Amino acid sequence: MFRISTIFVFVCMLLIASSMGLALHRLAGVVPLHAAIAAAAMLAVMMLYRAVSLRFERRDEPDDRVASLSHGTAELARQVTEFGRRLNAVENRLAALPASSGASLRRSDRNCSIRCGPRCRNSAN
Repeated sequence: MFRISTIFVFVCMLLIASSMGLALHRLAGVVPLHAAIAAAAMLAVMMLYRAVSLRFERRDEPDDRVASLSHGTAELARQVTEFGRRLNAVENRLAALPASSGASLRRSDRNCSIRCGPRCRNSAN
């Protein structure tokens, strides 16, 4: 299925080639058959150029996709490393707490159930 832009470009190329053929015939005095052949050759060259340029344009798209995926993977690896570093810091803090602070945490859970009532998640303790 042709896109509108492709049809527009083709019509413009056709207009340019026919204008060149007409100019060759009127201004340069070239025989109409030779002017038509030159116009057809010009149209063929423009179509070939368009096809080659589109091919090279589409060839760059997968490179851009690969580059964006590699950047995304690098960002994900950085975030995982940062998360691991933070988790390690929290684990080290918890390991450094004395045993009595665990009891005070349990008491605060009970206080939470007294303050919140049945809505509290820790009220079953």
